[in-house]
Amino acid sequence: PCLACLYGEDTAEVSGTFPAIGGVVGTVASIQVQEVAKYFLEFGEVLSGRLLIWDGKRSKFMEVKYNKNPSCQVCGGEK
Repeated sequence: PCLACLYGEDTAEVSGTFPAIGGVVGTVASIQVQEVAKYFLEFGEVLSGRLLIWDGKRSKFMEVKYNKNPSCQVCGGEK
């Protein structure tokens, strides 16, 4: 599923800047790189169909499962 399946079509309309601390960006980028490596090396379980939420203030992770929206305008709900 794509972000529009989760949040709706209005996600493309978000604009502006959002301040970020370098360490936060580095942590999130490291997680993304790990997911890409798992995908291409076919090693481990990728986060497909799950949204990983990181609470950096409390150093906690949470996973939310969600399905593709069959009428999604972005991904069309393709399987």
